[in-house]
Amino acid sequence: MLDTPLYITTRKRSLVQTVALVSAVLLLLMCGPVRAADFSSVVVVSIDALHPDALTTSSAPQTMRMLELGSLTRRGMSTNPPKTLIAHAAMVTGKRPEDGGRQSNVWNDGEPTVTGRTIFHDAQERGYRTGFFYSKAKLGYLNNPGIDVVALAPENAIGKAVRFLKEDGPGFAFIHVSGLDIVGPQSGWLSKAYLEEMTYIDYYLSVLYDYLKGTGDYLLIVTSDHAGYGKEHGGTTPEEARLPFGVVSDVCDFPTMDDAPYSVEELPVFLSRALMCRAR
Repeated sequence: MLDTPLYITTRKRSLVQTVALVSAVLLLLMCGPVRAADFSSVVVVSIDALHPDALTTSSAPQTMRMLELGSLTRRGMSTNPPKTLIAHAAMVTGKRPEDGGRQSNVWNDGEPTVTGRTIFHDAQERGYRTGFFYSKAKLGYLNNPGIDVVALAPENAIGKAVRFLKEDGPGFAFIHVSGLDIVGPQSGWLSKAYLEEMTYIDYYLSVLYDYLKGTGDYLLIVTSDHAGYGKEHGGTTPEEARLPFGVVSDVCDFPTMDDAPYSVEELPVFLSRALMCRAR
């Protein structure tokens, strides 16, 4: 099973799977008919190299406590190949590498950055201050005019994002968190050390979660760019491309996403519809 080519389950998704995905997304975005929700905070957290099976009440209690109030699928899939920059570029632009998206996983400071429309442009046009806080230098490729505040913060991306959200006016923050991408290749995905690192990340994410719950009117998405198998990642096995996708809000109801398929390039469409969500 693990030797099956990646895109038997992603690029070559059957018509039945596609219909199921569209139906699931539409269902998620059907909220009550009262008024357009004005979120104070919209946050996307991408935990680099997070295997969906690492999201448990023992290894990630704070994150699971949040997502239990919303919806979570463990059937998300990355790009081909499932690598950090390529996958994050697909998240931000909605374009897979084979459809005009980023194809290289390498970027150096001073090289051209992403062009075209991104999720940051969409948020800006809706009146949000936009921030991008990331932990790997190569993700600087994603910096663009749609971002008001950008910071490479390997040690404190979460803290910088929370300070940004506390400023006046509604805020949209994309937070990239590193750690599992280091421990996975060293000790193995889902190893004891890997799960301990997830618990460490979860502890620091609790600062963000507490802030969101304290201020209210929030939309939170927790996801990843890829996973791994054994000590390997970036290859062609389905395990390496797996990722979770969870969403929660205190002003919008999200029906269950259990077992619903999701792919990283669908984030812009999901966000666009979710930002028009109706309040309870």
